Amino acid sequence: MKKEYLHCMISLAMLFLGVTGCITAILLGSLLDSTKSILVLFGLCFILLGITSYVEHNKKYQKMKYLKNKQVKVIAHWTFKSNTSSYINELLYSKKFSSSSTIMLTLLLFLVIACCVYLSGEKYSLQIGLILTALSLIGSAASLFINAWYYQSKLTSDTEVIIGEDCIYFIDDLYTLNKSIYFLEDVRIDYSDENLLQFLYGDYDLFTGPMYTVNIPIPAEELDTARRVQGHYLELIRYE
Repeated sequence: MKKEYLHCMISLAMLFLGVTGCITAILLGSLLDSTKSILVLFGLCFILLGITSYVEHNKKYQKMKYLKNKQVKVIAHWTFKSNTSSYINELLYSKKFSSSSTIMLTLLLFLVIACCVYLSGEKYSLQIGLILTALSLIGSAASLFINAWYYQSKLTSDTEVIIGEDCIYFIDDLYTLNKSIYFLEDVRIDYSDENLLQFLYGDYDLFTGPMYTVNIPIPAEELDTARRVQGHYLELIRYE
């Protein structure tokens, strides 16, 4: 839930930056028309992204809250102590690396934008370029610190799995019957050293196999519950 709440705050920050950019372009009459156009363009993009992102993440946050508070029906609730699941540890390290890479790519994008503004040679281009560079560096450093703290706390705390009638809460993510452009098309149990409940997402019109798989470890004493979950979701997607 913390991650979705953070995403909501980031979305609002993007909205604020977009509005600030548009207001700046309107109030600073001394700026060149091309600079105003750039500020308005990026401002509108940030406003659109901020609004759509907030709506999506807030919707997920509210559904997570309902699951956590048992305000909707829960058919399985498992808790893993820290370092008791090798799969969860590997998944957390993978997610941490992926998030760090995204932050660095975002920093690179903002530095390129700052360089373009600086090289434009327009009035206040140096000041605006330096401000964008400073904000990018400060924001990226803060994001990397928060990202490292977040995943370290996850590695040293219990991991919850809450499975509702039509959604799954796992490592601060919510999975429903669709994942982006893909749909849940199969649910399997992988019997191995660490049994996994697998939710396979794909495209009904393609027959190339699953496009995305969510693997959830099964506690040794919860195999029967996992089979009931599998049956429930297979029955559910049969009519989708």
